[in-house]
Amino acid sequence: ENSAKQAVLEGSGMPKPPSLASAAETQYVPPTEALLQGARVNNPVRTVLELRPRAAVTLEGSVSVADAAKRMAAANADAALVLGDEDRVAGIFTDRDLASRVLGAGLDPRRTKISAIMTENPRCVMDDEPALTAVMLMVDGRFRHLPVVDSTESVVGLLDVAKCLHDAISHLELRNLAGGQRTAGELLRATAPPDSTVLADATVVAAAKQAASRKGGAALVVRSEGGGAPRVGGIVTPKDFLNRVVAVGLAAARTRVGDIMTPSPACIKESATLLHALHLLQGSGFRNLPVVSEAGEPLGVLDVLAVVEGALEAASSTDAPPTPARRPLAHSAVGDYAPASEAFTPFGSPLAPGFFLFKVVVVREGRERLLLRRDGGGSCRPT
Repeated sequence: ENSAKQAVLEGSGMPKPPSLASAAETQYVPPTEALLQGARVNNPVRTVLELRPRAAVTLEGSVSVADAAKRMAAANADAALVLGDEDRVAGIFTDRDLASRVLGAGLDPRRTKISAIMTENPRCVMDDEPALTAVMLMVDGRFRHLPVVDSTESVVGLLDVAKCLHDAISHLELRNLAGGQRTAGELLRATAPPDSTVLADATVVAAAKQAASRKGGAALVVRSEGGGAPRVGGIVTPKDFLNRVVAVGLAAARTRVGDIMTPSPACIKESATLLHALHLLQGSGFRNLPVVSEAGEPLGVLDVLAVVEGALEAASSTDAPPTPARRPLAHSAVGDYAPASEAFTPFGSPLAPGFFLFKVVVVREGRERLLLRRDGGGSCRPT
């Protein structure tokens, strides 16, 4: 049968099928994984620039934390870039750094320089990279902000993880991944966060120290009326510390949490799916979601990155099909050759569950050949 097909191909003037040895050097990578690897495919792909990263607040390392907080609050920003030589990105400073590394450590914002507490040499993303590349970088590195630069390494803007919610939601919905059906309660129990509640009468310093133990996360302010079951009375976040305390010059040691919290925040029940949580985060602009029991008792708080990461990790672990069995080389008269004599290798990326590497050579009308190979560094490039 193969000989007959070979004769048809030779008679049509089409190229001969590649040998198994030569085809083994070539691999086809499905579009999602190719996208994540930075390869350019024929389908239109949203770039990081199309996510519209906001103009970055830029600082010098010699600026005090208090002055930086004022500039960030004026721009309604929760992160700023610190520029070094030739205006290249030297560091990043966020509201979580303020909570855990300054207030939580007992430092004076007026006397502490940004250079002493910033994160140096942060990871950056190119403005022409696919949007899902930014999602992957944020999830893998647990970044909530990602500096965006152009080909000359000049700053284009600062990307917030919330800007990537559309792409994360689309990934889950288009493929109907089970990761989106994981519940908020399941994620909260799996991540086992430390106690994320604080009393309204606690000082900002005490709340910041507690936040430092959670690596700068938000806390729920719990109230209990008439000796009844506890309820969520408010939420206090690192951005509240930045905007409502340091930026306006309040003394953190004498300011009560109840005076700066956001009262009566929107909550989700523990039975809510992570896909529902992502939609809520996208539509509201929230960065943190209080989670309550079916009876309304506070359980904890999930931030936007935890929800994205939890949904995609669940999708990766539950939705990948079993590895296909080995099968022999097969090709047809139309010139599609798919040698797969070796077992298929699943991708490891949490953003590409269910996709598999396999070897393929495509010949179109005897003229066009599309080859994608995976090199030793794991990148995908057209050849």
